[in-house]
Amino acid sequence: ARLPARVRPTYLLGSWTLKEAWAQVRGDGLAPRAREISIDPHHEDGWRVLAPQSLSVFHTRYRGHAITIVVDGPCEQIRIDDHIEWTRWPVDLVEPT
Repeated sequence: ARLPARVRPTYLLGSWTLKEAWAQVRGDGLAPRAREISIDPHHEDGWRVLAPQSLSVFHTRYRGHAITIVVDGPCEQIRIDDHIEWTRWPVDLVEPT
């Protein structure tokens, strides 16, 4: 609710795809760990992922879809299709909630 109305849909979509990708990395479903990872939209350098462990997070919007990939550990870049441009979201480590 603290975000401007024009940013809310993008934030919600990014948050949801991030949490879905996180659940797949963890392998134990979304419900037990949904609060462990989030996006900080108020960071001065843009959106940052808050996570309890070292991750690499990549996001794109392609053909009307939001896609987020979470890699367990360090990864500088991904390449799935030459026509898709990925944004690497910075990750800050935080204690699990």
